[in-house]
Order: sequence, then C-alpha cells, then structure tokens
Amino acid sequence: MGAGARSRHRLSPDRRNILLVVILGLTLGGMYFLAIDSQAPQFTFTQQQNAYNGVAGSPYRYRVLVPVILEGGMRIFGFVGSPQQAFQVASLVCECLGFIFQLGMMYVFLRQFFQPMHALVGVTFTAGMSVLTLAYFTYQPWSILEVAFFALGFLLAYRGKWVGLTAVVVLASLNRETGVFLPLAVLLATLNDLRPFGLQTLRRAAKRRETYVAFGLVLLSTAIFLGLRLVRGSAEPVDALPDVIRRNLERNNLIAAAMGIPLLLGFGWIFALLGFRGVCRYAPQGTSPRTEITQEGLHARGTSPPGTESTPEGRHARGGLPRTELSSEELHARGTSPRAESTPGGFRARGTSPPGTESTPEGLHPSGVCFLRRIARVVPFYLVAFAIWGWWREVRILTSLYPVLVPLVLAYCCSSRGTARKPV
Repeated sequence: MGAGARSRHRLSPDRRNILLVVILGLTLGGMYFLAIDSQAPQFTFTQQQNAYNGVAGSPYRYRVLVPVILEGGMRIFGFVGSPQQAFQVASLVCECLGFIFQLGMMYVFLRQFFQPMHALVGVTFTAGMSVLTLAYFTYQPWSILEVAFFALGFLLAYRGKWVGLTAVVVLASLNRETGVFLPLAVLLATLNDLRPFGLQTLRRAAKRRETYVAFGLVLLSTAIFLGLRLVRGSAEPVDALPDVIRRNLERNNLIAAAMGIPLLLGFGWIFALLGFRGVCRYAPQGTSPRTEITQEGLHARGTSPPGTESTPEGRHARGGLPRTELSSEELHARGTSPRAESTPGGFRARGTSPPGTESTPEGLHPSGVCFLRRIARVVPFYLVAFAIWGWWREVRILTSLYPVLVPLVLAYCCSSRGTARKPV
C-alpha cells in the first residue's frame, strides 16, 4: 500500500516541469532586480513616473501597459513606506511574475511539439541565454512581457483561438511598439507558397479566412500604435535615428555587439538555421497518397470523401470552400497531395490524424512542422528593424525572437537524435 500511495502522489512530468519553470522564473526575476533595478533605483522610479504620467520621451511614452501595472502595484504595496520603496517592491514582484509568465508560456508552446523533457530543455536554454543579456540590459521591463506575449500568441494561433489572439495582440501593442511583429508573424504563417508570384497567387492567398483575420490583426496593432501617439501627444525621441546609427558604429559598441549577439543564442543560431532548413525535410511514413485538410477539419482516409471533388474553378463542389496549394517542401512534410491546406480554424489539424501521420521522424506533427517554419519568416523583418532602430549592444531586444528560434533549435536537435513526441 505504501508503494501505491507513493505512485498516487508522484507528480506527472508536466507538473514537475512547471514547478521547475516557476523556480527558474523566480530566479531570473531576482537576478533582474539585483542587476537592473537596485543599481539605479532613482532612475528607474523616475522613468516609471514619467512613462505613467505621459511626459517621457518617445518611445517610452507609448509603452503604457507595464507602467499601469507597476502603478497598481505601488498602490497595493504603499504600506511599505515611501512611493519609491513601494515601487521597488512592486517591481520585484512584477518582474518575478513576469519571468514566470514568460517561461511558462514558452513551456506550454513548446509542449505542442515536443516531449516534456525536450520542452523543459528549451525553457532552460532560454533562461540561461537570458541571463547573458543582463550584462547589457537597461531598465526595460516591457521586454520581459513581450517574450511571453509572442509565445502565447503563437500558441493561440496554432490552436485557432482567434479571439484570444486578438486580446494578446492588443496587450502586446500596448506593451511595446514591436508588438506588431506578433500579428505579422501569424500573417506570414498563414501564407502558403507564393510561387509563382502574381495577382492570382495573391488572390488565392487572400481567400483563406485565417489570412485576412491575421491581416486585420496587423491593422489593429498599427491602429493602436498610431492611436497612442494621437492620445498621448507627440514626443521628441530619446535617441534620434542619426545618433543611434553613430552610436552603433562606435568601436566599443561594435565590439560589445559582436560579443553579445552571438551569445544571445550561442550555437543555437546555427542550430536554428539548420532546423529551419530541415524542419520540413522529413515526410511521415505510411501517409496515404491523397490527404485533404479543409475548413471542416482534417480529412484523410486514402481518398477524398464523396462529393468533395474539385471543380474547374478550384472550389469544393460541396460547401464551396476554397482550396489553397502548399509548397513542395510543405507537401513533402505532410505527405499530402497538392490540394492540401492548413486547417482554417488554426494551424493544428483537428480531429484524428490520418494513419501514419502521428509524427514525423523528428517528433513533430506535420502541421506543427510547417507552422514552426512559417512563423520564422518574420525573423528577417525583425532583424532589419533591429539593425536600423535598435542599439546593437543591447541584445535584450532580440529576446522577443526566442519563441521563434528556440523551437527550431529543438527541432534540429530532436531530428538528429530521431526522437519522437508523445501526444499532449
């Protein structure tokens, strides 16, 4: 009976890993507080007050989410002493909770594709690399939440939870101007192969429900960006663009950037590139030669259901649902016919997977394979923005790419080991 009692009280792998993620988040939050907040308490308090009152320079005046949260925390902890002391306590609590939220969302997102142990390795890798960014990290608490919003947004997009994704896009846009890259990544992920590029190809892509919903989210984020500047008024930039360029080209900053950017992901930069190139290379074994994924869900039983043959106009005879072609690499990854497409309700195939498509050799579901590859399309756009407006040595700006790059790193490592994923 003692052995049975011990087995009943044994934590499942996911619960055990979540407990470790909480410990990692508390550790990172404490390290961030000691490395950033406690070093210049008056500066951080002044910046918080200026941002909350709408008198800070651009872009800090328009990053309203975290200042509102911290102002609420100050009122909760007002009993500890002066406003600055209450701010210090609120900052410590918010930063610890922020890192727990960040790493927790990373774990849940990775668990859509990988085994519990591999997902935990990805989160630990993220936490370890985040510590290195503290060397060039100024007071920027919104960057903590941005990683969490990106991971949560990708999770909701993959599951087809568009209402929840809309709420996350709104929060990400209120948090930081780079929140627009979240809906942009989802928009790029909805696009199938655009070759040959032309008007007909764009029309075909625009007919897909998730494409125009994602485009609407990009417009929503842009509207919030402009609305904040209209409501809070114009502000002089803290750093003018010519000054940013000149500062980035200074010798000391170039050396710091040359050290910090590679350390941000370590060998993960190479693994992520290899993972991007190879993540759609494998085809599931035993897949039937004809597989359909329509707006009703995933349909694959070797032949198309009666009454769903394509018409000359390229639409289903039953229901009139548009068909969209995938690239040859994505078709190969799914093992489907050229008429397959992603599930419009989301990127994860709903219902029961077809025989032989439970996992690819690297342990990813075929729909997950293509989703990870497609969201990575946003990386060049993000890097261009970083190269123009970012301070190169302040590599914490690139941590927002962790939800994009870390899954590719794991995909490459898992494919080289031939591991398989257990269902979530």
